Amino acid sequence: MDQPKPRVLVSFIGKGQPDGSSSGYRTTQYTFPDSWQSPELSVFGIALLTYYEQYLRQPIDRWLVLGSPQSNWDALLEAVPEDQRDSALNQVYGTIRDAVKAEEQSPSASGIGQLTQPLLDKWSDALSERLQPMVVKCQLVGWCEAPTSQLQMWRVLSVEVPERSELVLDITHGFRHQPMLLAPMVVLLGMLKNLSGVELYYGALDMDRRVLKLDLFPELLEYIQHLSLLQTSGDYEPLGKALIEESLHDQLAQIAFMERTNRPINPNRVHKFLAQAQRTLPAEHPLKSDLLDYMRTQMQKHLQPSHLERLLARADEAAEHRDYVVAYTLLFETIVAFAVYQKYPNPQEAMLDHQCRSHAFSELCHRDTTGVLKTLRNVRNTIVHASQPPDGATQKALESDEELQAFYKKASQTVRNFMSSQSES
Repeated sequence: MDQPKPRVLVSFIGKGQPDGSSSGYRTTQYTFPDSWQSPELSVFGIALLTYYEQYLRQPIDRWLVLGSPQSNWDALLEAVPEDQRDSALNQVYGTIRDAVKAEEQSPSASGIGQLTQPLLDKWSDALSERLQPMVVKCQLVGWCEAPTSQLQMWRVLSVEVPERSELVLDITHGFRHQPMLLAPMVVLLGMLKNLSGVELYYGALDMDRRVLKLDLFPELLEYIQHLSLLQTSGDYEPLGKALIEESLHDQLAQIAFMERTNRPINPNRVHKFLAQAQRTLPAEHPLKSDLLDYMRTQMQKHLQPSHLERLLARADEAAEHRDYVVAYTLLFETIVAFAVYQKYPNPQEAMLDHQCRSHAFSELCHRDTTGVLKTLRNVRNTIVHASQPPDGATQKALESDEELQAFYKKASQTVRNFMSSQSES
């Protein structure tokens, strides 16, 4: 059974602008996408709650409100319907309102002790009780001007955002630098919490009260995660599927599967896929074009002129990613294939015969005065079979990551030297 995907709204709340004609804050009516208009409100987050519940029919499950001691926490009363505002709520509201006013007299990042987190917890409980089933969490993160305050924002997000949440971000109020800090945090949060989606809204009071839904933001988050995976592991399939039309997904999946199983990949197949991907790319999307160009460079290993060069290129990339099982397997397979191609008139058939492979490799080892090829075989076998090193040279290569990288470079250069000497002759 699929786990639930709670919808979490994260809002910043700043200092409200007083309404000169009353003791409250200045209100406005926001125009959302599809021309839906909110009621007159002073807090955009409440307008967003209403939009999701009344227009999208996708109620928010959890509302996380982030602010400083000077934020207009009392304005959150607007979220509670008039018929739910009883004396118990009004009592907590009065305490909150007095604390906000006291903080305004002496603003600081941590406040003067009037508006505290325990008081906000009481306010959160009172709001949650009247806005059921939605849970409200009001959290102090300060001004986020120092690392400790900035880390408090992360701490709150980490604790209050459940796994697999759909995140709705409201960056309308608060300090301008806070959304800049939030953006990379959401990237990390998406990886740690496996977020199911992210949406970003800005209530642009300075743009005729229009609500901006920044649709590129979740797309960017997806690209960042997939690009990071590609750069660290060489896996291009997730990024590719995010860029190309669905009709090409199977082609890409087959190429990626062949690579993961260390099987030969026909370069014509890769050429065809990349050409089709380029043709179907939207001309007005330069970001997708740049990402596809990058992915193409990562797939050049499949486009080398010969089978041996393709194997060697794949081995080199695996070594760069410290995937030593693949790196040493393919490097060893490269030199074995080279030896078989040199010795037998029908190399394709000989490659399937263990004795032919063994004899061809042994003959090549006799020509290798450095002993590198024998050690390459031993290192490969030790890694693949999870066995003990059979000799000192193998033991030394496996002493550390640095030694294993150094030996790979030495072995791959030896393989290249053999291949180069044959092409010259």
